[in-house]
Amino acid sequence: MRVNGSKSTPGGLGVIVPGDDDRPATLSKELGRRVRPRTFRRFVVLFMAGWLAAAALTTAGVVRADTDRELLQYAVQHEALICGQLAADPTVGGLDGILARVQYIGDFTAFDSGRIVAMAVQDACPHFLPVLRQYAAMYAGVAA
Repeated sequence: MRVNGSKSTPGGLGVIVPGDDDRPATLSKELGRRVRPRTFRRFVVLFMAGWLAAAALTTAGVVRADTDRELLQYAVQHEALICGQLAADPTVGGLDGILARVQYIGDFTAFDSGRIVAMAVQDACPHFLPVLRQYAAMYAGVAA
């Protein structure tokens, strides 16, 4: 709709918005148009929902022990069993079995299981520390 033969169209509230009805609107022409409040609210709500969903997905971490105190408590309670198993099979394979069992029974991550076994061995049976070093060196790619 043209007013007085000009190439401007009347917008809402009597505002004249540049535009040409004969050609499709482009992005630069759309920027000059008035945005309806409902459309803007929808955009803001969808933007915030997307932002929250992205934040929830990117900050969801691995289930870990709440504190180091919980890990230490578990290590102290089970250090006799851990050292007993390690005494029965003082090899890298035996240590691997102990780590898997602590991870499965205690419902810890692999990292936390390693910390628990390391704390128990350091406290109750430090003579098995070379086995721990050998295990760590084997997976780190360093010669023991």
